[in-house]
Amino acid sequence: MNRTKIAERLVFLAKELMNAGEVPEAFKEQWKKNKKSAASWDSPYKSKLDLDTTRRDMEHRSIRVLSATLSLGPNAKLIKESLLTYSEGTSHKFHFFALYNDNGRWKSGNAYGRIGGEPKAMMIGTGDEATARGAYDRKLRAKLAKGYQEA
Repeated sequence: MNRTKIAERLVFLAKELMNAGEVPEAFKEQWKKNKKSAASWDSPYKSKLDLDTTRRDMEHRSIRVLSATLSLGPNAKLIKESLLTYSEGTSHKFHFFALYNDNGRWKSGNAYGRIGGEPKAMMIGTGDEATARGAYDRKLRAKLAKGYQEA
């Protein structure tokens, strides 16, 4: 489905929700101001507190998913972490990188997904410290080169 059809479908769904009375008044006002660009709606719920809460939530979810994916023991220590975000148009993604020392076995992992969604996780390096740290740094540099920003 191309972007034009997706935008048309979103406009149709927004009208249906407004007619059903399921859209907050702030969105209705924004809709009246700018009917052509549904993607430019500003959320009335955005604030610094909301953004900080979202960041903490992404970090906690990512750590939980990574712990299971990396099979971390109860004594594993988080040595280094980085949260990167990418926003362009309607695309809002994140990558969370973590480096762990699990009783002498070093593990690095990456959790990623859409901001606000449930992350997916993968192991990116394991073994000695140099191998795990190298995989962590290499993947981090690659995402920064693609345009991700440190959060």
